[in-house]
Amino acid sequence: MTRLPLVLMRLLTPAAFVAILVTAQPAAEWERVPLAASAASGLAFGALDLRWPRAAGVLLSLAALFGAVVAVADPSLTGPSLVCLSLLVLSSLAAITPAEIITVAVAVGVAATAGGYLAGQPGGLVAGNALAVSVVVLLGLNRRQYRVQARHARDLLDQTRLTQEAVARGATLEERARLAREVHDIQAHSLSALSLHLQAAARLVAELPSPDEKLAACVRKAGQLAQEGLIETRRAVHALRGDPMALPELFGSLPDNASIQVTGEPRELPADVTLLLYRTVQEGLSNARKHAAGAPVSVELSYLDDAVTMTVVNRTGSGSGLPGAGYGLTGLRERAELVGGEVTAGPDGAGWRLSARIPA
Repeated sequence: MTRLPLVLMRLLTPAAFVAILVTAQPAAEWERVPLAASAASGLAFGALDLRWPRAAGVLLSLAALFGAVVAVADPSLTGPSLVCLSLLVLSSLAAITPAEIITVAVAVGVAATAGGYLAGQPGGLVAGNALAVSVVVLLGLNRRQYRVQARHARDLLDQTRLTQEAVARGATLEERARLAREVHDIQAHSLSALSLHLQAAARLVAELPSPDEKLAACVRKAGQLAQEGLIETRRAVHALRGDPMALPELFGSLPDNASIQVTGEPRELPADVTLLLYRTVQEGLSNARKHAAGAPVSVELSYLDDAVTMTVVNRTGSGSGLPGAGYGLTGLRERAELVGGEVTAGPDGAGWRLSARIPA
């Protein structure tokens, strides 16, 4: 059931009550009281249906009862019209149980039938009114059942979609864990072996009768890079496995010309978010070394209510030599998009600003 028929019902029901009230021609003045009360209950239903459906159901029940009074007093179509309209809308409300609907319909039908006989109305008219009430209630219950089934179908589709998403997430996590094992088995082991060999090479170079300082420096630098690569590989493995990583530990090796400031209340972040923030600092420091060697660099980590931001600012002392949009920034933006964040970079006075904002 689409939303359009429900909206039309809420708009047309009060209009129908108004139309019946305007076209009614009561035989006696006192009949205007139950007639107005029935129409007023129907109009109030339109205002309460969305927020208080059960209260709206009570109003429709009152509208049907007042309509039954009008039907007993006046054999015209005004009273039966009010009764049928009220019961049709009432029986289609999902918030009212079928037992309650049937109880109201039986009470209204018995009141109209007994009152009609006592008022001396023709038997055919009384029976016709009772039949009309029965048909209207059955139609309303059928419509209600359709709405309930449609709602259950939507709930089932939503549950199925959530289940499929959970299965997909599970498959993704399993694949990430497999990749983490592969990275660890290949890269980490290779880098560990490389680091050991470079350490051995450094010792051999130092034991030479006339060691070459440049060669020794190159070997030491290669060993340092191997160690850093091993650390980065382990961090990537942690991120793939979803293991939590602490930002303060990642920022423990900042260069002397870099200062870090943390604002807000620190909290645990997902591994991929933590790694992205760390990569942002790495990219900012790399740009600073290339384009503003030795210039001060400020790093600010801000924990906001709905996000975490990482900003790296370096001062070049001039407007030249600022970094452009290289592959490092492109990679950061792609990483940020995967977690729903954004990365911005651009001139900041005489320096350069790199900022990442991640919802977390």
